[in-house]
Amino acid sequence: MLKKDRPIKVVIRGLPSNTEPEDIKSEIEAEGFKVAKISQMKNYRSKAPMPLFYLQIENGAEAHKIYDFTELFGTRIEVKPFERGNKVNQCWRCQGWFHSSEVCHLPPRCVKCAGPHSAKDCTLDFNDQMKCANCSGAHAANWSRCPKHPNNAKKKNLNKNKNKNGPNKPKNVPLKKTTPQAPRPDISKARKVSPNLDYSKVVQNQIPREHVSPPLLLQPSLHRPLEKMPV
Repeated sequence: MLKKDRPIKVVIRGLPSNTEPEDIKSEIEAEGFKVAKISQMKNYRSKAPMPLFYLQIENGAEAHKIYDFTELFGTRIEVKPFERGNKVNQCWRCQGWFHSSEVCHLPPRCVKCAGPHSAKDCTLDFNDQMKCANCSGAHAANWSRCPKHPNNAKKKNLNKNKNKNGPNKPKNVPLKKTTPQAPRPDISKARKVSPNLDYSKVVQNQIPREHVSPPLLLQPSLHRPLEKMPV
């Protein structure tokens, strides 16, 4: 199907969630547009109806004027292009991806049991054991965590390449050179602790000889002769 022949997909915002889609279709068609499809959008997790309505308008010379709608049923509305975002489009007919059931000509496959029929003709209940039409796993074909789902397959390939290449390591990084330092003298025994020494004698410089610590001897390698300054 050529791009010029594809319907214009829009979303109407602003109407109450209890508005009937058929009433919206009648009002839109009364303005000269041809509505190919209309449905009320639902929450992805709770399946609760939302105040959003999805429409497909048949393409034509005046089809772009659908965006000029600002009021419907006396309520101010907003018409925006339909954007799917990061969600992958899955066919309701063959359970494949990246195309819709409207243009699919492949044999039908059930979303619950992978049989050659549609989901509405399947006698299997959602509480029974299911079979995926894509990976043959024990789940429905529209399960977002299916190993064959495009998003999951992409993540698997990224992790595989990451493990194959290994962590990124810096190359040709020069090592830091450390300069050896001279050993420091041990002064742990240089000061003698005298618990019986009177503080008044220390102040008067009357310290007995037995309480005087011997002079600290430095290592010979640290003694350097004094150099004479040039005259």
